[in-house]
Amino acid sequence: MPSPGGTIYAIGAGGTSWVKIGCTTGPVMKRLQTLQTGQPFPLQVLAAIPVETDAHRIERQVHAFLEAERHRGEWFDVPMDTATLEALIVRAVASLAAQEAPQDRGEMEQTIGRTLGERVMLSRRRHALSQRDLAAQAQMSPTALNRLERGLQSVSAERLATLARLLDVSADYLLGLREPERSDPRTATMPAPPPQPTRQRPRHTKAYASERA
Repeated sequence: MPSPGGTIYAIGAGGTSWVKIGCTTGPVMKRLQTLQTGQPFPLQVLAAIPVETDAHRIERQVHAFLEAERHRGEWFDVPMDTATLEALIVRAVASLAAQEAPQDRGEMEQTIGRTLGERVMLSRRRHALSQRDLAAQAQMSPTALNRLERGLQSVSAERLATLARLLDVSADYLLGLREPERSDPRTATMPAPPPQPTRQRPRHTKAYASERA
C-alpha cells in the first residue's frame, strides 16, 4: 500500500555546499524554521517538489543515489537546484517501480534507457543541434552522447537535469514517465503544411481563341 505523499525539499546551509534533502507533510518554511534552531549557518530553501505518494520511500531512494556525497545524516555535499532535485525524484520513482517487479528490472532499465536516448535525440533535432553541439553544452563527450542516444549509457541525475534544461523539456518526459502534451511546443512535432491549391485554366480561353480566328 503506498505511503502518504508530501514535499521533498532541499535546504542549503549558507556559505557551504551542504544540502539537506528530506521530506515533510507540512509547510516547508516551517520545517526550515525548525532546522534553523541551533544552526551556525543561515539556511535557505533551494528546491521543493510535491509528490502524491511514497514521499518517504522516494526520499530514502534519493539518499541512496547520493550516498557518495553524504556529509552526515541527511546532509550532502552536492550542488542543488529545482531541476536537479526533480531529476533525482524522477529517477527515484523509476527505480522504486523497477524494484516492485524485480524479475523485469533489467528489461525495464533497458526500456527506460532506450526511451531516454530516443527522446534526447528527437529533442536535440527539434533544436537543430548536432551531437557535438549538445555534448559541448552538456559538458560531455560526443561519444558519450552518441551512446546515450542509442540507449547504451545511463546518466546521473545532474546530467539528466542539464540535458532537460538545454533541450527545454522536463526530466520525466525524457525518461518516458510523461507523454508530451499536444499543445506543448517543446515536444510537439511540426504540422504538415496545407496542400497548395492548383491553378485552373480560365474556361473562356477556347471561346476567346475562336473569336480571334
